[in-house]
Amino acid sequence: MEIQEKAVLFESSEEWAGFERSMLERLNIQVVDWYKRGTGWLSSAQGHHPTLAIIDYVLPGKDGFYCVEKLLEMDPLTKIIMTHPFEGAYANYIEMRAINSGLLAVIPKPFGEKRFYASLQRALRVGNAVTSVVNVSKSLK
Repeated sequence: MEIQEKAVLFESSEEWAGFERSMLERLNIQVVDWYKRGTGWLSSAQGHHPTLAIIDYVLPGKDGFYCVEKLLEMDPLTKIIMTHPFEGAYANYIEMRAINSGLLAVIPKPFGEKRFYASLQRALRVGNAVTSVVNVSKSLK
């Protein structure tokens, strides 16, 4: 049985959210919600049970890592991609923090379709492999 990916977007920019939504929908990934802020979204996300999240680091209210932490508390198998608008040392800091947080990809803005798809495919492939390993280990107990 194939798992239907359900995505949530954390993006304050309508332009970027629209771009990300259209890219996901082309891959038949259902976007179940879009959050413009880093606060006030938790109960809504819990009801959707997203399998994928695209999170911008820069969000009003909280930074993107707050959202990452809360999503992974809800479901540690959520596949997460973070975007950010930074360059240089601060971009390196975000990317290292992302790796240490278990994110599957980090994409600096601006990015185009090729970069987004490559990161998304990697996240889905790696995430599904992790899901498979966890499911096998659960069935062995």
